[in-house]
Amino acid sequence: MTGLAIVLSALGLAGVATLLMQPVPPLTGLPDGLTNRALLAIQPAILTLVCVGIGVFAAPRVGLAASGLTALLAGNSPWTVWRAALVPVLAVGICASAVILIYGIFSAPHLGEAAGQGAPILSRLLYGGLTEEIIARWGVMSLLVWLALRVLPESDLAYWIGIAGAALLFALAHLPMIFALVAAPPAGLILAVIAANALAGAGFGWLFWRHGLEAAMAAHVLAHLVVYVGQALAGRA
Repeated sequence: MTGLAIVLSALGLAGVATLLMQPVPPLTGLPDGLTNRALLAIQPAILTLVCVGIGVFAAPRVGLAASGLTALLAGNSPWTVWRAALVPVLAVGICASAVILIYGIFSAPHLGEAAGQGAPILSRLLYGGLTEEIIARWGVMSLLVWLALRVLPESDLAYWIGIAGAALLFALAHLPMIFALVAAPPAGLILAVIAANALAGAGFGWLFWRHGLEAAMAAHVLAHLVVYVGQALAGRA
């Protein structure tokens, strides 16, 4: 698992590095600049590495995996695993993109000028698609399933608890950015952030359970890519 930990750490930190491309949110009270962007990136970098370690411990103990990457590191072809996940990845990715687009339409009036200041596409794909999945699924979901199986009999319920718990925490983790962009976000906006991200996170969690971490990553990347293309066509990317 050492090789897998190194690969996941590299992927996760590559995503964190793209945060340096994003301006410092105005309500943080910090002036924009590379130094402050780097300071804001320290916490997600540490969280990424911690979650890689948690996943290395918990995932194999509960039957969760990054099957394709594991096969690659063993010198085998990952294509059989990845091919089997193709249709589910497309389905979840497109559904998640629809959820994000609907949320974007609803939230735009509340965000004002901030609605047009989305993260750069590279950050959406690498941080959103890779780093967030390493944190929320590989780390948090694996741990929750492992904990659930310590007190519950072996059943799918433990995995659904992990999926739901990780999805909710994933959704709540998006709230600080909303408060950094909007001084007093209305309750409807807060609920929309939680609902949209929890729904998408549940889909990614199911993919992780059934098809491996790479499937969750691929669907997350696809969702952001579809949203970006849709926004570009509408002149809002």
